[in-house]
Amino acid sequence: DQSFITALAAREKWGSGADEYENKIRSAVKSVLGKRVLYNGAPANTVYHAISFGVTENCAEVWGSELAYLTTVDSSWDKLEKNYLSEKVVTAAELQQALAQVTTIQNLNENCITDIVRTQAGTVKSLNVAGVSISGADFRKLLSLRSANFEVAFSSGSYTFTTKGYGHSLGMSQYGAHYLAMQGKSYKEILQHYYKGCEVE
Repeated sequence: DQSFITALAAREKWGSGADEYENKIRSAVKSVLGKRVLYNGAPANTVYHAISFGVTENCAEVWGSELAYLTTVDSSWDKLEKNYLSEKVVTAAELQQALAQVTTIQNLNENCITDIVRTQAGTVKSLNVAGVSISGADFRKLLSLRSANFEVAFSSGSYTFTTKGYGHSLGMSQYGAHYLAMQGKSYKEILQHYYKGCEVE
C-alpha cells in the first residue's frame, strides 16, 4: 500500500520490461491466491520491512504489545546488502530545527545526545537530547533516518548518524526473503522462518 501505483504508471516506469514484470507479478499472485498465514487459526499480522539489522525485532519492544509470531529471528544475510549501512550528516542547526516539532531545545553541542537505551536487537528505544527524552521511533521520524538502529558521532559542528538496516525490522525482511529464495527456500519456508509458529493454509 505504501508504494501503490496504477497499472499504466507501472508500465511507463518499467519501460521495455513491462510485460516481463507484469507477468511475473501475476504469476506470483496466482500461485498463492486463496492462501493465508495463520497463527493459532487466526490471520497473522504479516508486517515486513526492507532490510533488518541482522536480526528481526521483537514486537513487544517496538510496539509495546506482544505478538508471539513477531519475535527476534536470524536474518544475518541482510548484512550482505549494499545498503545495509547508511550515513546521514545533520548540522546542529538542522537537528534543532527538526526537533522543534516536539521541543524547544537550545544550544546543542557534541555532548547533547545521551542516555541511549536499546532493545536487545539494537533498536534505539529512547534517548536524551539536551535534557529532553525522545523515543527512538520519533527521533528516527523527525530526522528521516532509514532505521532506529543508529550510532551518532559529532565533528565540526555536525552529527553523523550511521544506521543499520532499513525499516522497523518487524516481521519479514524483504532483502532477507529474497536471499533465502536464492538459496532454494520455498515461500512457505521463508514465511515460517520470519513468522514463528505460523502456518500457511
